[in-house]
Order: sequence, then C-alpha cells, then structure tokens
Amino acid sequence: VVIVAGENGELGPNQTYLANEADEIPNFALNGKESLVSLVLPEQLRKIGGERGGGRGAFNGCVNLSGSLDIPEGVVEIGPAAFNGCISLAGTLTLPSTLKIIGDAENVYTDYHDGVFANCKFVSEIRLPEGLEVIGGGTFYGCENLYGELRLPDGLKAIGLGAFNGCKNLTGSLTIPQGVTVIPENTFNGCWLGGTLTLHDGITTIGSSAFSNNGFKGELRLPKDLEVVSSFAF
Repeated sequence: VVIVAGENGELGPNQTYLANEADEIPNFALNGKESLVSLVLPEQLRKIGGERGGGRGAFNGCVNLSGSLDIPEGVVEIGPAAFNGCISLAGTLTLPSTLKIIGDAENVYTDYHDGVFANCKFVSEIRLPEGLEVIGGGTFYGCENLYGELRLPDGLKAIGLGAFNGCKNLTGSLTIPQGVTVIPENTFNGCWLGGTLTLHDGITTIGSSAFSNNGFKGELRLPKDLEVVSSFAF
C-alpha cells in the first residue's frame, strides 16, 4: 500500500477530514473501529497520525485489535493517541530504529487521553530506539505488562507528563539523558524501579510525583541547576 498526501476537506455539514502527508496514516483513520481485530502496517510508511486533545489518534479506541504490534522500519513519528486504549493488544511491541518522535511532549493535556500506547496490554520487554528524541505525554501510561530495564536513549530531548506512569514491572537503574532538563509530573510514578537514580546537573525542574512509588537505592544527588522540586517528587 502507498498512501498519498491529502488536503483538508468536508464530507457534509459539520463533517470534516484533515490533511495528511504522503506515507502517513491520517488522524482518525480507523479511530474507534471496534470491528478491527488485526493489523499489518505497510512497509512504505513514515508516520502514523494523531492529534493532541481528546484521543484523535489513527487507531485510538480499537478495543478489539489484538496480538502484537510491529511498527515497520522507516516510521519516524507516531502521533498522539495513535493506539490509545487498544486494550486487546497483548502481544509484543516492536519499535523501529528510525523512530524519532512518539506523541507530543507539550504538557497541556491529560496523559491518559493523548498517550500513544496508553492502557495497551503488551507483554513485552521495553526497548526504545537509540535515535528517539521525544517521548510524549502518557506514551506508556498504564502499560503494566511491559518489563525489563528502562534505558532512555542518549539523544532524548523531551519527555511528556506521565510518560511511564504505572509501568509497574520495569526494573533496574535509571539515568536521565543530558538533553532532558525537565521531568514533568508523574513521569515515572509507580514504575517500582529498584536500582540507582542518576540525575545530571542540567535538570532544572522535577514535577510533582515524578519519581514517586519507586524503590531506588543509594545516594540521591540533586542537580546543580535545579530550581523546582514539586510535591511528592520522590
């Protein structure tokens, strides 16, 4: 399948559709399609659409979509809420090495509405691509069955609020990459990570409950440039 670019348009009174780029599955493409039970994505794909604010992702709410999810090589961006609420996705999650952006890190909406994979049931080791730059708000919110050591890519630039909130089966130590200077609220809340926590000196803000409900061990060294530590941060 080759997806061509399309412009904004109207289907009728109060019914519109949004533009999409070439090789992009549009926003709302199969949103809420409860009859959808399986999915194989095309090899020629660069983006899976989604939009911040109220669950406008391409496959948002496809509650009967089951099995594993394999995002093909070549995909560079997955939009907000793209697979939010796909509660029957209980296989593995495979992300491509080409992926740069997952969701939106602008903290202006609730994490559980805009999270790309929020409340999915993947039983899978969490493996983030080395080239990943943005992990948006609520990306893995409530993904309780993801497991393994959480290794954030060195080139990461931003994490959205609640990105890993409730990922209770993650393990090991956590190192915040140099490019991330703000840890928003609830980012790692309830992950129960049991290793050490390493914060670099460039971090300026730690939001409320950012690291709460974890089992970190060892000495806590707060960053030199830190300006804000919010309630329940640790």
